[in-house]
Amino acid sequence: MKIANKITLSFFIPAIILTLFGATVFYYAARGSLKESVSSHLMTAAGSRAKHIDTFLRMHKDIASHLSQSVILKSLLQANQKDGDYSFKYNEALKRLKRAGETDATILEAILLDKNGKIIAASSGEMEVGEDQSKASFFVNAKEAPYITDAFFCEECGKPVIAVSSPVFSKAAGGFSGVVVNLVDMTALNKITTDRTGLGISGEIYLVNKEGLMITPSRFFDEKGSFKMEVDTENTRRALKEALSEEVNPGEYAPIVFKDYRGVKVLGVHDHIEEMEWLLLAERNENEAFRALLFLKFVLAILVVVIIAAALGISLFVAKHLTEPIVNLKEKVNSIGKGDLDTRAAIDSDDEIGDLSRAFDNMTGNLKESITMVGGLNEEIAKRKKLEKQLIETQQQLI
Repeated sequence: MKIANKITLSFFIPAIILTLFGATVFYYAARGSLKESVSSHLMTAAGSRAKHIDTFLRMHKDIASHLSQSVILKSLLQANQKDGDYSFKYNEALKRLKRAGETDATILEAILLDKNGKIIAASSGEMEVGEDQSKASFFVNAKEAPYITDAFFCEECGKPVIAVSSPVFSKAAGGFSGVVVNLVDMTALNKITTDRTGLGISGEIYLVNKEGLMITPSRFFDEKGSFKMEVDTENTRRALKEALSEEVNPGEYAPIVFKDYRGVKVLGVHDHIEEMEWLLLAERNENEAFRALLFLKFVLAILVVVIIAAALGISLFVAKHLTEPIVNLKEKVNSIGKGDLDTRAAIDSDDEIGDLSRAFDNMTGNLKESITMVGGLNEEIAKRKKLEKQLIETQQQLI
């Protein structure tokens, strides 16, 4: 292999190795930083929605609790239908229930149940007075403290709702005397949950109950309503395992990349609405979340090509610069080999090549002098041989 090629490769190969190594290290460091940033943003969004939902639920608990303190409602629960003023107390109680819905538009129906679970009054009239709700969870679980049911579809209201109930206690009745129930429109909760502000084009946040059913609308499948779509993804399974485990703290699982309920790879995180045993899932398409990596790959690819091209150019230039004097010296040697002893390398550089050139010129000069001296000696020898021959011939003639 020629020296020029060796010099070129000695520069070029290390440059390629160092460039690829540096680009790889930088890419993975940038990828980790970007993933952490996107994940942190997604977790912040999920945590913010979870807190908003908690606030919404607490607010409606307070509303139901406050309504259960109404003297008007307690008065109706203590009244007897045979009393002459029962109709007046009923109308006043009905006004109070309607006022609850007028005060908060998310309350579709305010209901008053007696201690046996029968409807005494309902604000909209959709629920029939006298209907037995003694087995309903919003009655059974609200005899001692406020309670919120899981989301369900209310046939009378024609909408998905949650029931927020609170017990009514009366000293006159000797304690527990009934339950106040507010049927709260899930639409308001859906708006909080599905707000995609800051989540890009593909971002989605939705709620899943403990049965694994999506209870908020899917932004991708409009034809599938709430409570019909089962979500069985790695993110859901992890969240459910976390909720059931006493050893794992909420939020311990790191953001993960997985296939969502559509079969699309997403970056996802989760949070918990502990009181409701709901899972809040925040997800964003992997391609969109890491789109900046595509640009980074493109930039790094161009940078690598430019650096390699520059390294090749520099190595070729250095190789040419270093080997050009050697090539010239080789040409001079060839000329001398052909007998041209007047040829001089004449390389004036201060490096080893210059020293070699000057040594070569000195050697050539000495060789020329030696050859000249040898030529002179040969002529002298020839002359002496000629004289010896002449003397021999002269001697022979004299004899």
